[in-house]
Amino acid sequence: MFPVFIWFVIVAIAIVTFTFGVPGTLLRRQRRKQLRGDTFPVRDVSAERLPPCIRGWCPYVRAGFQFAFGAAPPQSFLEAARKQHGDVFTVEMFGRRMTFLFSKNGIGQFFDSAPSKVSFIRAVEPFTDGIFGLAPTYFEKILHMLLVQLREELHLDKGSDRGLARHLTGFAEALRMAMRQQMASLDGQAVAHVDDLFDLCGRLIFTASFQTVFGRECANALNKDGRLYETFVAFDREFELAALPIPQFLLRSFSRARRQLLRAMQRAVRLVEPATPAGKLLAKLDSDEKVCASVLLTLLWASSANTLLSAGWLIVLSAEWCNRARPVTESMAWELVTETLRLASSGIAVRIGCEPLYVDDFRIPAGDYLCISPWLAHQDEHRGGKRFDPCRYQHIEDKKALFRGRTRQLYTFGGGMYRCPGQEYALHELVLFIQIFFEFVERVELGVAGDPLTSMDAYRLVGIKRPTRPFPGKLFLISSCCDLRCGDPHPSERW
Repeated sequence: MFPVFIWFVIVAIAIVTFTFGVPGTLLRRQRRKQLRGDTFPVRDVSAERLPPCIRGWCPYVRAGFQFAFGAAPPQSFLEAARKQHGDVFTVEMFGRRMTFLFSKNGIGQFFDSAPSKVSFIRAVEPFTDGIFGLAPTYFEKILHMLLVQLREELHLDKGSDRGLARHLTGFAEALRMAMRQQMASLDGQAVAHVDDLFDLCGRLIFTASFQTVFGRECANALNKDGRLYETFVAFDREFELAALPIPQFLLRSFSRARRQLLRAMQRAVRLVEPATPAGKLLAKLDSDEKVCASVLLTLLWASSANTLLSAGWLIVLSAEWCNRARPVTESMAWELVTETLRLASSGIAVRIGCEPLYVDDFRIPAGDYLCISPWLAHQDEHRGGKRFDPCRYQHIEDKKALFRGRTRQLYTFGGGMYRCPGQEYALHELVLFIQIFFEFVERVELGVAGDPLTSMDAYRLVGIKRPTRPFPGKLFLISSCCDLRCGDPHPSERW
């Protein structure tokens, strides 16, 4: 199947290349001339240096095949290009100029420049219709509303039982219920044999998170027997390919999952509880059911895509540490979560330059796609390299500060005006997840030898890294784990 799919891609790209490649190149050249002449008439642009550029021989595709489908993963391609060209360089692919930034100055401008200068919206608008069913003209309005609403709703005020604190209480109760149901299916066995820890963790956290964001009635109706979870996993697996300029009829699995999710979200519009984040978001929308379903799909993806895989990596990477030290304290949980997110973060983050940028003596033209690689940036030696060490950030009292502000050290959730609105919720979700998981499980024994980090899919660029193989394991259960009641105190009540 894989070679046939690649041939389909080659044929489709060849058609687009010879149909639009040359005219597109001429139009871009004309646009750059206009920018040089009209936008900055005072500067001598011809004397300024553009970043080194990697080009391929094929029009339109350029270095695209070498980058995305080459013998070496994209990350290896970028590492080699960085060694050869430095911290700022451009790669031409699929009709776009992708300028990669690795220096502190470049990453700072990527996150902290004004939206009129560096835009997240303009970079993702072309894909929103094919992925979420949101027309680009409508996306900016929806995104602004989504950001404002979720930041208000998912902000934690210590000492308050409103907003995020209330949602975390509901999440902990839902997660405990899901764990009890999972344990009950084992008929009192002391050891549970799991075919894939990632699938188990994903199902548990998806069940609890979906109920928290959409409400119990909606969760019971739509995620019966985990069917919605399985559809979402199929959708997310090909999400990255769907963001490329590839005809969607070539992505059958993605298209089928997308249709099923949109139908489920249309049902959710009528079932969602008003007090949930989804309910409060719908209350502010003055749109038809189809648009509301697309917005709910956006919310579902934003609230689940990263945490499902993060939960799996959290248990797999933390197994040895948690086996030695139980119970998992809150401070230990934060250290494990931050280190896991450092190592499993997204391979690429993209924005677009609306005005020329000046980075490290280079002039980056307007219209270039600006890219950083959180995964590679986090593995720099001054950030800790490739070794899993939860004690790395032990000296930092507020671990959330690692992900925010101009002094941020980790880029897992983005930054600036368009940082992930559910960042705080996702962090607390994962902290709660590992604490509650080890309330039921005494010890985890991985069924595969070797360093789990070597099994991260280096070809995956968008979102948390996916494992390249299943991770079987044994869960040694606590004998009294099924005696916990919904009203028992849980870690979130200690904050």
